[in-house]
Amino acid sequence: MRDRDEATARLGMLILFGALAMMYAALLFAYSVLRFRLPVWPPEGAPGLPVRLAGCNAALLALSGGTLQRALASARLGRHRQLAAELAATALLGLLFVAGQAVILGRMWRGGLRPEGGTFPAIVYASLWTDWQQCQDATRERRGNTDRSGSGHPDARDETAAQRQPSDDRM
Repeated sequence: MRDRDEATARLGMLILFGALAMMYAALLFAYSVLRFRLPVWPPEGAPGLPVRLAGCNAALLALSGGTLQRALASARLGRHRQLAAELAATALLGLLFVAGQAVILGRMWRGGLRPEGGTFPAIVYASLWTDWQQCQDATRERRGNTDRSGSGHPDARDETAAQRQPSDDRM
């Protein structure tokens, strides 16, 4: 039964990744078509994007990925204190990233970059929306992969509950 559940989970993840890949491909295609139709990009008079702040935000995201990987290694080695510290660092970096995104959005909005302002801002906000949707999908998927014990770790299993449930193989 466990192998069947894992195969179903893998198939679900493949479908999710395929859908996200198609969504990003469509967004990039739309951007490319619009970009090459205009003689100047970004269009004249369009407010500038906060590129440096976005770069710093990307660095925060990369650092949080590193701390999360170290947390996973700590969990596998049974180092609970180090695990807690790494998870706290990951959460802090994640909060800083979200705060940075709020600052970026605020600057763009105050600078006059609004979704209804034309093609350029529509593409900027569409890409932000796509990123937001991807985060929401990943969060929903993660919540769906929690085990019966509630620990949230996919390797942790409540074997007694699994043994009590009838298996399709036994029927």
